Amino acid sequence: MKKILTLLFFGILFSCSNDDSTTNDNTNLDPNPTPTSYTLGGIGPGGGRIFSLDANGQHGLEVSAVLGQVKWGYEGDGPYSIITGLGTSIGTGAENTNKIVTYFGSGNGVYAAKLCNDLIQNGKDDWYLPSKDELIKVYQYYKYGPACLDCFSINETLWSSSQNQSGNSCPVCPWIIDLGGLSSNYPDSVIKYESPHPNITLHVRAIRNF
Repeated sequence: MKKILTLLFFGILFSCSNDDSTTNDNTNLDPNPTPTSYTLGGIGPGGGRIFSLDANGQHGLEVSAVLGQVKWGYEGDGPYSIITGLGTSIGTGAENTNKIVTYFGSGNGVYAAKLCNDLIQNGKDDWYLPSKDELIKVYQYYKYGPACLDCFSINETLWSSSQNQSGNSCPVCPWIIDLGGLSSNYPDSVIKYESPHPNITLHVRAIRNF
């Protein structure tokens, strides 16, 4: 009886060791998958319009549609404050947005930076209000990039997340981009700064890196 049980045990063990259903077959997985390539003017992974792209077509910046027309911040009728450390260059918009939202808080209604910070689109939640130079890149795509019917409007005037902090006039004023400004008078008619007074509402578009 003991011999029969022993033979039965080894028979079951041998059967399990040869059961193909328990093995992990990774033979069909590509160890070096081809990276996704994008095109300038196409749709990015977040569902935005790609307005800046690297030479490999794999990484860049995308911009959302207009999210609304709102105030820049929240400070009543003033006096207005300089928010320390807001940059103007490409790559500073995300940090600017975090600083603005931290400064004004989340319980003071809808304003430009918060509108971008709260955006979730195509599963992406890392949108932000562009800095001055990032917004200039959006304008340059709009003006000189591949034709994009109905993507932008000359009626748009867009907030940036940068203040005119180094200027002698109105250092608290945020930089804006007027898409309807005359290109013949660029940059003066396009790149401006505006009062942060809450009665002034301008258009907002969010951007993100990918």
